[in-house]
Amino acid sequence: MNAKRAPSAATQASPKAVGHPLRCAARQPGAAHGAGSRTRVFISHNAANTADARLLAVALVEQGSDIWFDEWHIRPEDSITAGIQAGLEMSNVFVLLWSQAAAKSHWVGAEISAYLHRRIEDQTLRIVPVRCDTTRLPTLVADYRGFDVKSPADFKRVATEIAGTRADLEIASILQRRLAAHGEQSRIVRAINSVSII
Repeated sequence: MNAKRAPSAATQASPKAVGHPLRCAARQPGAAHGAGSRTRVFISHNAANTADARLLAVALVEQGSDIWFDEWHIRPEDSITAGIQAGLEMSNVFVLLWSQAAAKSHWVGAEISAYLHRRIEDQTLRIVPVRCDTTRLPTLVADYRGFDVKSPADFKRVATEIAGTRADLEIASILQRRLAAHGEQSRIVRAINSVSII
């Protein structure tokens, strides 16, 4: 992200600015299904890749993900540093839009470093590099499986891969509920058996 840019006409037309329904989904992490059950994505990018970041953000919201995207979350009066920190802390997926411009961005570099530090402490966090051109990925990020995008249509595919389809998410939710119910049944059976033994 390049935080020194002024709001552009495209920014003014973003879901945040026009009261689009996506605004609510993007600005309220975990509101619908609980913070632990949704994909919460931080999109790291340089200003040169804002259009690509916007395409990916919208595609991810359509997949049911919570998004931290600077032009939807940082308002003119907000602290840039505090906003980025909050976004990094709420996310469980860090998507890096990588390009020649991103490689020269101090903001993008700082975001990568901060998330890698979190990833060391929490192995469940995911890092997903998305290359917008042929620029070589940073060494510490290159080991993570990512994507090369060549057209705007590719971002829908990337979003589906990151968040899973709605059907996949529903199946996972059902399985989690059944496993939880099975665990409760097992606890009750163990309790009954212990009473019988006594």
